[in-house]
Amino acid sequence: MNKVRTNKLKRFIEIGCIPSDTPEERLKKSIMTIMVIPYSLAAVIWGLYFMRNGFTIAGTIPLAYAVVSLTSFFYFIASKRYNIFRFFQVFLVLILPFCLQLALGGFSQSSGMLLWSCTAPFIALVFYDVKTARKWVYALFFLLVLACLLDESARIYFPEEIDENAIVLVYGANFILISILLFGIQTYFVNGQRKIKIQLEEKEELLEASREIDRQKELLIATKDRLELVMGSLEEVVWGRSLPDQQMEYVSDSVEGLYGTPKVDWFKKTNLWMDMIHPDDKGKVLKGSEAIFSKGFAELEYRIVTTDQKIKWINSKTRIIKNQDGTPFFMTGIAADITEKKTAQEQLNELNDSLEEKVNKRTAELINSEKKLKESLLKEKELGQLKSSFVTVASHQFRTPLAVIQSNTELLAMLTNTGNNSDPVKYRKVTDRITVAISKMTDLMDDVLTLGKLTAGKVSCNPKEIDLIDFCRKMVEEFNAVQQDGRNIDFVYSGDIYQPSLDSKLLEHSLSNLINNAFKYSVGNEQPELSINFKPTELVISIKDYGVGIPENERKHLFEPFFRAENVSEIQGTGLGLSIAKEYIEVNKGNIVVKSTLEKGSNFEITFAKERI
Repeated sequence: MNKVRTNKLKRFIEIGCIPSDTPEERLKKSIMTIMVIPYSLAAVIWGLYFMRNGFTIAGTIPLAYAVVSLTSFFYFIASKRYNIFRFFQVFLVLILPFCLQLALGGFSQSSGMLLWSCTAPFIALVFYDVKTARKWVYALFFLLVLACLLDESARIYFPEEIDENAIVLVYGANFILISILLFGIQTYFVNGQRKIKIQLEEKEELLEASREIDRQKELLIATKDRLELVMGSLEEVVWGRSLPDQQMEYVSDSVEGLYGTPKVDWFKKTNLWMDMIHPDDKGKVLKGSEAIFSKGFAELEYRIVTTDQKIKWINSKTRIIKNQDGTPFFMTGIAADITEKKTAQEQLNELNDSLEEKVNKRTAELINSEKKLKESLLKEKELGQLKSSFVTVASHQFRTPLAVIQSNTELLAMLTNTGNNSDPVKYRKVTDRITVAISKMTDLMDDVLTLGKLTAGKVSCNPKEIDLIDFCRKMVEEFNAVQQDGRNIDFVYSGDIYQPSLDSKLLEHSLSNLINNAFKYSVGNEQPELSINFKPTELVISIKDYGVGIPENERKHLFEPFFRAENVSEIQGTGLGLSIAKEYIEVNKGNIVVKSTLEKGSNFEITFAKERI
């Protein structure tokens, strides 16, 4: 609302202006319009005031001023003749206060009405130049001198007595009104001059900016010419499209050599580039093109099919240019032929693949050779350890039976030499001891031969379905029948019974060794236990005893050939039984683990995966 009122007031103030007026002329005409109204209003007030107080002639003069001033104003609005209007306004301001002062009886009687005439040079300074304003100053001096000469005559000719209070009041009003009017006109003029100065400075800045734009245009044209010259010498294709219509704006001449299509076609067909992309690469290119608008830049490698059906590899770098509000308005890029580079890269890749294949093959051979060598070294080491252990065990295990055989042989010789052949009991005891010693040596040699076969991989597995419950029950009966300490092995089983496919000989040898150890190493303790658990995914056979147990630090060597724990050194054994049992179980596709607590017993668990048996 305030803006509308301001615009209306501005149009009214500038009502006498014409389009061809300069800013300074427009300012002067506006001030003149502003001045007419308060001056005319003041004249009307004084006119009515004087007439009301009986000064008819004195009241007529300001009213006449108001009429003439407003008449010249309307004439100015209609004719736009500013010079006539300006002259009348300054002339009336100068002469009418002089006349009014005389009509009121001089300077004192009129309360200094001539002061209004003093505003004429100031008004002239605003609406004219300094030279013209100086002339109006001279005219003011002339009137002042004339007023002084006629002041006495005016008092005589117009002898009206005016109340002193009214004189003071009018004098003060004159002074205040004159000051306000002059200050308002000067203020408006100064502000107007400042605005004009600012406008001139802005115009000067605009002119300078315009000149700078012209210079930049010249530089741009020169740069464009040089750029076109450079682009024309490039093998790469430089291009630019406007957005969002994808219209080609420029493309370098090299496009014909790279793509094989006339340059003019790129301006006519917006989809020409996409049409030339190899069918297998279109999906990749479309995905990359979508990423350009989100990232602002993209580099793609793809194939094209030229007009002569040649396939070329292209490396394309594209950039999106955005305006200040972030809206893309231009897309530019450069495309290069990298077919030779790609061909060379493919050849290099083929060569690298071939070399890598050969290297991998050779590496595999070396690894295999190294593995075989390590296996050979390991076997050789194991064989050396086996030999060393065998010598140690054999020297001990063979010495005792041999000593028995030797001593009993000497005893037979003594009996023979005495000639006493009548006591067959003595002979039987001697021969029995010799037979037992020979049996121990035979068992040891059998175990050694068995271990040799296992090490050489000459033990075969012939699995067949067996009734495991009946198989184990017979073994339990056989072992219980020969125990001399009165103990038996307890046998239990659980789960859904089925017949596994196992090598019965290998299983019998393994279980016999484990059951025999359970009795041998738990003499004087609770009865050993044999249990079978038919689980859904595996078969578990456990042999548990409550004997001496196995030291924790020796368990890892328990299944090694000829190894015997320190706490069983006084119990007869070769250290081959568990090693052979473990090998037989693994040949039978099983696995054996031991859980033991020293002085509380051991539990050996044989596990067969159901899917393998």
